[in-house]
Amino acid sequence: GEAMIKTRVLVRAGAAEAPDTLQAFASAFAPTSFKALQDAVALARGRLSSGSAEDAMAAYREALKLEPANWVLLAEAGEVALYRLRHLETARMLLAEALRINPWYAADAWCLLGDVRWFAGDPQAARGCYERAIRANPEHYRGWHGMAVWHRERGELEAAVEMEARALARDVGGRAAASLEQSLTGLV
Repeated sequence: GEAMIKTRVLVRAGAAEAPDTLQAFASAFAPTSFKALQDAVALARGRLSSGSAEDAMAAYREALKLEPANWVLLAEAGEVALYRLRHLETARMLLAEALRINPWYAADAWCLLGDVRWFAGDPQAARGCYERAIRANPEHYRGWHGMAVWHRERGELEAAVEMEARALARDVGGRAAASLEQSLTGLV
């Protein structure tokens, strides 16, 4: 079809002996499979924006049935479980799976897992997650903000101000500028 990425399957001679493999491949990479995934994700995000977190999670479950190894979807669903539904264990499981698949570039997932650890009463584990987020993407503001909160809770205000300032400098889109500035103002 019109897909940006073209897929091929290579099999040994006698491919007629592997019809299940060929059928599974054709099904997984069919344009209708991609359309079904796009529809499920759009439904989840739409339900979330309309305020229905339970319905959004149901749609995320459907999307993850179609693509269970999609670490971005796992992290999105983990964020919904954490902040909208307050289901720490569900969030932890989803985020752990996202990070099992991609521990290198998933700064958001590391920050979310840090928040799960924080809310579960384990600030040391939270700090480790925020540090992993910073290593994964030093230009991502959330890891720095997590470290600022961690230092602030210990009364280490100078370090907290430095971390919050780093977070603010990295919030290029200005998405979190107001809350970061408010946090920074509370420190000085």
